[in-house]
Amino acid sequence: RILDSARRLFAEQGFDKTTIKDVALDADITTGAIYHYFDSKQALFRAVTDEVQQAFLKAFGDAIGKSESFLGRLRAVSEAAVALNDRDSSTAGFIAVMPIEMRRHPEFEDDVARRTSVTITLFESIVDEAKDRGEIASDANTRAVANLILATTMGLALFSTLDRERSTYRDASDAYIRLAEGTLFVPDRKTSVGN
Repeated sequence: RILDSARRLFAEQGFDKTTIKDVALDADITTGAIYHYFDSKQALFRAVTDEVQQAFLKAFGDAIGKSESFLGRLRAVSEAAVALNDRDSSTAGFIAVMPIEMRRHPEFEDDVARRTSVTITLFESIVDEAKDRGEIASDANTRAVANLILATTMGLALFSTLDRERSTYRDASDAYIRLAEGTLFVPDRKTSVGN
């Protein structure tokens, strides 16, 4: 309950405006009970960061195992992110505020960067495997492609906080996959007629 309440409040109000008392009221417990588990608001924020990033890593890892192709894995990762948001939109909201809080509070920078590097490593592995299978150009920069996947996933998470309609997030995610698959645009008729 503490982590759920803290995640929602940090996502909605940010770190500075959220107090331990706010979390206690939302969780329907005493502030003393929170301090029994967490010695400070910073420790609580770090615990929420751990929980959220572990949830995404598990969901992404499970999703990647469902397909052998790069596009199939990309679709599965996107669907996993949407499913996490469907279960609890504060998860995506928290992911969206993490970089902002990291800039405001440098004490979180190492924690967030370390945890983000695990996600980047996961994405790099699927890019390298796709390059080995010939699905991605061999001269493509692995780190750049992994960063693109992370940036798009985080951007969609941020977008989900702007529009409360869950179908809008799902539709945007589907459009991203269609873009990656090459099925979003109609081929230029002038170019295809002469070929």
